[in-house]
Amino acid sequence: MDPATISLFMNVDHDNPCSGLSRFVDELSRRLCRDYRVRVLSTRSTRGIQKTEVNDRLEIIQFPMYPEIITDVHVPKFGAEARRYIQDSDVVFIQSLDCLYPAYYAAKLRKPIVFYLHELSWERAVRFKWVGKIADPAIRRVFRWLCQKSSSICIPSSSFEPVLRRQGIDRPVTVVPCGIDSEKFRPPEQAIQAKLRLNWDPGLVYLGYVGRFWGEKNLPFLVKVFSALYERYPQIRLALVGGGIPKYEKDIPDHPGILKLGLQREVAPYYQAMDIFCMPSLTETSSCATMEAMACGVPPVANAVGCLKEYIRHGANGFLADLSSDPAAFHQGLEALIQNPELRERMGRAARREIQENFSWECTVQSLSALFEKISNHTPALLGTSPGVAQLAESTRSSI
Repeated sequence: MDPATISLFMNVDHDNPCSGLSRFVDELSRRLCRDYRVRVLSTRSTRGIQKTEVNDRLEIIQFPMYPEIITDVHVPKFGAEARRYIQDSDVVFIQSLDCLYPAYYAAKLRKPIVFYLHELSWERAVRFKWVGKIADPAIRRVFRWLCQKSSSICIPSSSFEPVLRRQGIDRPVTVVPCGIDSEKFRPPEQAIQAKLRLNWDPGLVYLGYVGRFWGEKNLPFLVKVFSALYERYPQIRLALVGGGIPKYEKDIPDHPGILKLGLQREVAPYYQAMDIFCMPSLTETSSCATMEAMACGVPPVANAVGCLKEYIRHGANGFLADLSSDPAAFHQGLEALIQNPELRERMGRAARREIQENFSWECTVQSLSALFEKISNHTPALLGTSPGVAQLAESTRSSI
């Protein structure tokens, strides 16, 4: 029997190594293709469609985007070519609200849709101020539509289910934790050598950030806090690994203590050379970057949003700050770690232990495979190309 075909849609450049979503999909697809035919349909900034066949069960298709009209709103050109892939799919795996058109077309064809909830989409509008307030009701309606059209909704933590229910969403949910490769992301054998490999000064304390440079990442706040700390602690540096919209890259000022390192194909060596990891983002779900840093034994200081407040145990393996009510706590957490290398080491060990014990790719893949099998068992006609699939799907979807 031929393996089922899973199509994973995401509106992020699959080749962006500093995007947590890109790394999540890359790691996931390379494991799922052991048991399924997997297609990753993502976006890219260049023209035309680019196809890459990784192996006989994994293909990556990258689509261009429409010209940007509203800052940070990128609409992918998922058109006729994407429809062809959806028609030939057994399960459509949606990664974000930006992939609304594939979800619409999959629903039209009565294809099983699995929606992985990487973020609460309306939270991204918070930084648009009054425009965001106007858009908020529309975003929530579209979000609710996509959830209600899904056969199952994947959430990284059970704490997200009450949020969905308050939005009037009654679809089945499956807890699928984000996986981290704790062998790839691990502490260095020698911290000094990790810094020397990057030509960093072993005598300095390096704060770090890895990720996209987007508005919701709140990097101007991080730069402001670092600048204030730098005046008192000239031995600190801020290493920024990543990139994104040129507008936000230009917002990072030239500063003697800031290292703008750009996109990096391999990010693990940068985590290993950091002393403290910073995540000031206004909205996150799992935050792969934070978990990768913790797996490398780097204690985090983060805004208490999404799942971060579940696996960062304040004062034990990192520090949390509620930037909406007490932004000074972020500064205080960084200062405590800058001043105390023993605290950094102790929290770093606890941070790695948290990730090793509770977040693994094996758990992620097993949960998703069980979900795909469940959908297969409930809607057998959907996992093939036999005639009358739409009619059969109509009668079986109510039992999913």
